Amino acid sequence: MTIGLIAITGAHARVAEPYATHQKLDLNAVYRPFAKLALTLDGVDTEGKVRRTIRASLTPRMGPVHIALPSDVARGPDRESGDSASVAREPDPIPPASEDAIEPVAAEIARARRPVVILGLDLEPRLRDAVRDLVEALGAPVFVTPKAKGILPEDHPLFHGVCAGVAGDALPRPRGPAGRPRLRARRVRQALAPDDEARRPQPDVDRGR
Repeated sequence: MTIGLIAITGAHARVAEPYATHQKLDLNAVYRPFAKLALTLDGVDTEGKVRRTIRASLTPRMGPVHIALPSDVARGPDRESGDSASVAREPDPIPPASEDAIEPVAAEIARARRPVVILGLDLEPRLRDAVRDLVEALGAPVFVTPKAKGILPEDHPLFHGVCAGVAGDALPRPRGPAGRPRLRARRVRQALAPDDEARRPQPDVDRGR
């Protein structure tokens, strides 16, 4: 099951809002720049609002949401004005890609001399088996971005490392005395080099020591 990120914060009691001055802060305004949805519960249709918030978090591209809970709302009864249970909590499934969309991608892969797979953002854990089937069918070296770590086991023979898209990128190498992975530039060259070059002995150059 895919789980979203929900931030739930306390808030001043609604009855005290006109008078409160200490730590009076619009929490929704704080969270809104980086949250997909930010709302304050008011004691009406709470279940439906929470369901809508969860759905917003799980809808691609997945992201955080914020719920502010005033203290008097938390203690008081909830009033139902509609059918909250009917509000969908899970987003609609993404439909399968059409043949017209798949064919150009397959053609580009077929033309590639030494394809490299980079797994990244928006790959959900439920797709793990499909991802493994794809990379094993391709037989290509696989890199993951930090957002996709875990989608392919790091002990898989096609796994070559983590690629963050920054200047400090490097690949996992055997673990050193401190137990942290060391990095070998050789594996990058072997993954990307032509077949004949990949078979040549490569200098064992470590980076970041």
